[in-house]
Amino acid sequence: MRKTGWLIGLVLIVFWCGAARADWRGDVKQELAARQYLKALKILDDNKANAEDVGYLAMRGEALFELGRILDARADLEKAIAKDDNSLDAHATLALVLAKQRIMAEANKHAERAVAVAKTPRSLYARAIVYLGAGMLDKSDADLVEGLKLDANQPDLYLVRGAICRMHEKYADAAQLFDQAISHDKRPYKAYLERATTAVLRGDPVSSKADIEQAIKIAPEMYHGFLGRGFIAQEYGDNEAALADFNKASTLAPQVAEIHFARANLLVALGRHAEAEKVLTAAKPVCQDIPDWYVMLSLIQGELKKPEAAMATLNELIGKTPDQWQGYNLRGQLHASLNELDLAITDFDQAIAVAPKAPEPQLNKVTVLIAQKKSDEALTMLNAIIKQYPNALLPIEMRMQLYQALGKNKEALADLQKIQELKKKQ
Repeated sequence: MRKTGWLIGLVLIVFWCGAARADWRGDVKQELAARQYLKALKILDDNKANAEDVGYLAMRGEALFELGRILDARADLEKAIAKDDNSLDAHATLALVLAKQRIMAEANKHAERAVAVAKTPRSLYARAIVYLGAGMLDKSDADLVEGLKLDANQPDLYLVRGAICRMHEKYADAAQLFDQAISHDKRPYKAYLERATTAVLRGDPVSSKADIEQAIKIAPEMYHGFLGRGFIAQEYGDNEAALADFNKASTLAPQVAEIHFARANLLVALGRHAEAEKVLTAAKPVCQDIPDWYVMLSLIQGELKKPEAAMATLNELIGKTPDQWQGYNLRGQLHASLNELDLAITDFDQAIAVAPKAPEPQLNKVTVLIAQKKSDEALTMLNAIIKQYPNALLPIEMRMQLYQALGKNKEALADLQKIQELKKKQ
């Protein structure tokens, strides 16, 4: 009897251990829903035998993304999609990853694919985030409303709706939506962060500090609270505290580009350009797919009187984004600052060819043409720009100055009157 009992006990142990291993997917989903991302990773790590499973890759990608391990998350999610293009979760989370990296065209592609697979709160949330990043607030809100109709208990949907209200300066409505997010969230550190930001905009530093500290208390292992507290400290002029928080966030999540940009921007504001350059250079593995990284680094290198380094950075940017005008425009400005005016004209022409309606490279070309004493060509361009943008002050001001230089006082006076009329309307 003892032996039988022992065997039965052994069978039960084996059975229950087997059941626990078989239900790892449910356990991971439960931890993800509770925003316990480290616990989710621990369960996944304990079940590495399933590492090639599409669901495994999609869930690990989500956990890694939330923890700020952006590059690792992207690798998992792209692998999951390569195995199964109908993985809604993989497409939705990859859209969020790419939006975080500011790679919006690719983010949109995966968000649309997720919605095409099925309209769920998750897929609609992903598309709403992409719309938000593109400034399409109405479309973003429409997706969020539709998602909440499917499931009114989704805290992230309330969060983004609150952020949209805040953009419209509807702070009371935003705060109410963040309160709803808190009520539906098991670990509402994100909602406290958003509410803290809203309190800053409402001029309530006491509430802001209380909410940000609560966010960090709830999730001290997450970078979000420290990054948010850094932004708030910077807003109130406590730059050293802000830098300390950005550094802490960077330690927790070195793959989050936003943190490196925050650190570099603050260092630039403090006049510490050499340190900012080091921060961005070290972040290249994380930021090399983000055009803004090249733009910011080149501008800092320009401030540091490193034209060759700035030129190399811009050449790399143009190599990666030959169909975008910003790189040509910046390189043209750099050439102009070095008095390489013909090279500057060539770059501005390329920028104009890529984006004929972008006024900035056109105005930059006008400036160089004036420097080259090509007044007639400059005037022709200014007339065309003003025809295209009749209410823009800068081209009219530039034309007025050119008329003055040419001794055309009547025309200059007419432009001055236009400028005064436009300023009255503003």
